[in-house]
Amino acid sequence: MKKHFPLLFIALTVFILNSCKKNDSSNPQYKIGDVAFGGIIFYLDADNSHGLVCSISDQSTNVTFSDAVVNPWPYWGINRNFLDSTIERGGASTDTILNKYGTSGNIAASCRNYRGGGHNDWYLPTIDELRQLYKNRTYVSQLSTGVYWSSTSFGYSNVPYTVRVLNFNTGQAITYFTQMNSGYNSSISWWSPLPTANTRAVRKF
Repeated sequence: MKKHFPLLFIALTVFILNSCKKNDSSNPQYKIGDVAFGGIIFYLDADNSHGLVCSISDQSTNVTFSDAVVNPWPYWGINRNFLDSTIERGGASTDTILNKYGTSGNIAASCRNYRGGGHNDWYLPTIDELRQLYKNRTYVSQLSTGVYWSSTSFGYSNVPYTVRVLNFNTGQAITYFTQMNSGYNSSISWWSPLPTANTRAVRKF
């Protein structure tokens, strides 16, 4: 038995080391609702190691489009192709808005200037990111049942300036016009005046 003891000890050591590697904290597994990375996790990728977090509370509430201090959607003249709707593209859209309109006095800036968890890469989410936030809203604190601004825009030849918002009471994405022009088509059924809305900052991890 004494002759086999060193071999058993080595085998046990190897087993323990392998087990530790499998549970290595350098590749942790997260779940929706975890508080991490400066906020609350509301979206995860396929292997649960990367995703999106939102801030603990809103950056602004009931802000109108015409607000003189914080203008939520001063997007005139921005090519709609740069204001994407997909997941993890809100940062790029926010950068586009900030590059054109500056780092203060707009809703995109209020999200980018947030410093939750000491991070400086927060942004105004896209409409698809807001859909994920709505989907997992029960895990997130202090979410309103009202409307949230997105960083997503649509554009058409006759109505070039629009904004998309998400209603957190119904889950419906709505498109609003931000500016009329001579080519405005009044037959488009989903036109309505811009609402007051909230903002919630998001970041990737």
